[in-house]
Amino acid sequence: TDAAYSFTATANRTLVANFIANTVSYTISASVNPINSGTITGTGDYNADETVTLTATANTGFTFINWTEDAIEVSTDAAYSFTATANRTLVANFQIIDGISGFSETNSTIVYPNPNTGQFDINFESGYFGVLSMKIYCIDGSIIKEFKVTKTTKKFLYNIDLGKVANGTYYIDITTSKEKVTKPIVIQ
Repeated sequence: TDAAYSFTATANRTLVANFIANTVSYTISASVNPINSGTITGTGDYNADETVTLTATANTGFTFINWTEDAIEVSTDAAYSFTATANRTLVANFQIIDGISGFSETNSTIVYPNPNTGQFDINFESGYFGVLSMKIYCIDGSIIKEFKVTKTTKKFLYNIDLGKVANGTYYIDITTSKEKVTKPIVIQ
């Protein structure tokens, strides 16, 4: 059983050296941030040079952001594939979806048409589901219409008719329990 075998040659001999594969494996672990924001599949032990695919799935109310290792971003794909060459500890980062975040910073259509004659649509898409409080007011701050609507679908479309109001600039506040967005409305 010794790798070095010595003997005295006294006759012809046929010898076979038997080898066993030396398996190298790596442990791939991952966690979610924040806790309970999603799930991960694909962790465990892998043989060297084996392809590993980790998949992050967001729980309701969250969205996947990225994979990090030692606080450095390694991928923005929810399904992250790589070759096992060392032990790795990765973190799947998720963000809570709350409020109507995002549409206030983008070029999304909120009020259409704008300018209008007092009849227009509120139109946007977001992951927020719940009560939207809306308030339309004049430039001097006086409220001309106030109401609440429950948003139950990702795409939101709501028609508003202000009736006969004076031409000018108005504002609409769209508010959730955590966020408020204000948009101008021009009536001609």
